[in-house]
Amino acid sequence: MRFFSKLGMGLIIGYSFFESFQLFKELTSTKFLRIDLITQHDKRYHEIRKALPQNTTVGYISSLSDPKNILSVDDITHEVQEYYLAQYALSPVVLERGKDYSFVVGNFYRPDIKIETDKNLTIIKDYGNGVLLLKNNLK
Repeated sequence: MRFFSKLGMGLIIGYSFFESFQLFKELTSTKFLRIDLITQHDKRYHEIRKALPQNTTVGYISSLSDPKNILSVDDITHEVQEYYLAQYALSPVVLERGKDYSFVVGNFYRPDIKIETDKNLTIIKDYGNGVLLLKNNLK
């Protein structure tokens, strides 16, 4: 009887070590080391933030600014999320939807949508990853 008790305890301890190792391996894998969404957007807008005047308001257009590109409720949800993440990353600059400002930030995160820019908007700089700084020629 004593033999089976020791064997049972040994199996429980061994199983605990095995599970602890599996958990450690999973927690240190690359999928847990991914950068969070806010940090990704902060890095995405880092360079354009330096180019914008501090404490000002600029326009904001995106892949889904044109209603014909919105195909589902998920598109609307994603558009709202993109707008607020851009606003957070560019703070203290204030973003206003639309192009009625001297400078306009373009957030073209959907490569499957053809970007139709207004003829009154000129690209000042393409920062890559879908981020553009545009100048409104009418302002």
